[in-house]
Amino acid sequence: MRVGAARFIPVLFGCLLLLGATIMRNMSYHDPLILWSVAVSRAPGKARVHYNLGNAFREVGDVGSAVAEWRRAVRIDPRYSMAYNQLGNVCLLSGLLGEAENYFILAVTSEPDNAEAHYNLALVSESLGKKAQAIEHYEQFLGRGQGQSDESLRQAELRLQRLRNP
Repeated sequence: MRVGAARFIPVLFGCLLLLGATIMRNMSYHDPLILWSVAVSRAPGKARVHYNLGNAFREVGDVGSAVAEWRRAVRIDPRYSMAYNQLGNVCLLSGLLGEAENYFILAVTSEPDNAEAHYNLALVSESLGKKAQAIEHYEQFLGRGQGQSDESLRQAELRLQRLRNP
């Protein structure tokens, strides 16, 4: 019986180590910042992991790191529309309307079906006094707006109506 117990201890120890590693790994999946940091370390050449790490940084309020990750994403994949859209949002919120417009143009050029980017480009265009461009992109948004919130659809319709009938 003692011999069997002696053999059992290393197996038990090994199982406990594996259990601990599994618990730690599963805990990291509950923290998006850790999850996507690990993903970037494992796949640094994939735009999607940098984009998602940028989103995780934004969620914790680290906008500078978020911007750096979104820029990495578009360097890896110059057609990564969602990253351009996020960069445009940062510029828009910072009052950098010209830069925001450029990013949103890149977003809709890279992915013409990106409804959110059309909406954002329409907002910026309206703010810059570019009425025709704003109308065009509100229309594009409404035509592609499936899955968008009722509120954003209603706002786009109201803004479009106001632009057409001042």
